[in-house]
Amino acid sequence: MIESGLIRTILTALHRRVEVQQEASNWSHVVAVAGDATVDHLQQVWDCEGLAWSTESHCRLDLSRSRFIDAAGLVYLLARLRERGRHGHLRTSVRLPAATQQMDFLRSFSFPGALAEALGKPLSEVLAPDSLFRLASPTPSVMSALTSVRPTLPPNQFPLETLTLGERSRHVEAVQYAHRWLSKHVLSALDRDLADSGGKVARSIVLEALMAASTSNGVRAALVAAHYGLRSQFGPCLQISVWWETQAERTHASLAALASEMLAMATDTRGAPMPEIRYETSGEAVEAPLTVLAEAVTLTFRGRIDLYQSGLRMVLDAPRAGAEEHEARELPVLRWSKIHPFPGSLLVLTIPFQERSGTRRVEARLGHATR
Repeated sequence: MIESGLIRTILTALHRRVEVQQEASNWSHVVAVAGDATVDHLQQVWDCEGLAWSTESHCRLDLSRSRFIDAAGLVYLLARLRERGRHGHLRTSVRLPAATQQMDFLRSFSFPGALAEALGKPLSEVLAPDSLFRLASPTPSVMSALTSVRPTLPPNQFPLETLTLGERSRHVEAVQYAHRWLSKHVLSALDRDLADSGGKVARSIVLEALMAASTSNGVRAALVAAHYGLRSQFGPCLQISVWWETQAERTHASLAALASEMLAMATDTRGAPMPEIRYETSGEAVEAPLTVLAEAVTLTFRGRIDLYQSGLRMVLDAPRAGAEEHEARELPVLRWSKIHPFPGSLLVLTIPFQERSGTRRVEARLGHATR
């Protein structure tokens, strides 16, 4: 009995492997993401694969070898999937990460449902057979591995969520979402872990970011997510991501016009000439008045703003350490780079945690994985 059961198990596994191999051969092009599935790495992948992703009739997104994911990476992927989903004649399939921890991460941030929504199809028509099988199979949660040694917010306190925005919405959902950041337990964690009051995160960062998206031309909805305790180049941090799609894509706009539109997210340049855009530099200090959002992220909380829009990426970073003594004030640093055209606008805000006397710093893993 034991031997016959073992044989059936082996035969089933072999049969399933053949099915997966046969199914994989149906896809004319595969966009593979191995290792990190962070925005920086994903953009590098699309710089190489973007044309095929936009034109191939049968395309698979293969995440099976991804070992490191953050919430901003999930938002980026969903924007790219929506890009193909707009074209009904393009067939798209997704293979999810093979690692159990990464699968748990996707569940905890509500990625499967967002994936089906992005492509407008049920998961049974989107996922590769092996991914569908593993997604349906119960696995023990590993969320406890991400909590710190002292009480803190769970990493997925604010998972993937779609908000109705735009002038017609009267910004109701944007205000309601920001208000959730003012709850007692959220404020307690923010006050403890960040450089300034948690209330400023809700009012000057979350709400300002959503209002900037909501007042953009043609915006109807935004995809948002926040990752608490993410380990980045800053160390543990709070990462907030907002993506929105406008009615008219800016792919064909001049780079100067696009840069001016993007710069308005960070600086108040009304009536001032557009500064010269220099690509792939170490960055230049910004002397123009900052928006409320940019001042809060870069000066108050010493963080960074990344904005991806059409063919440009704008980075506004906190002032460099060791500023010259003769400088009257600290100035954030602005950098530009050209990228493969991105659908809509993606705003990623990274706010580092601060060391506090008498407390232990939060120790968390980015994307359920250690470096």
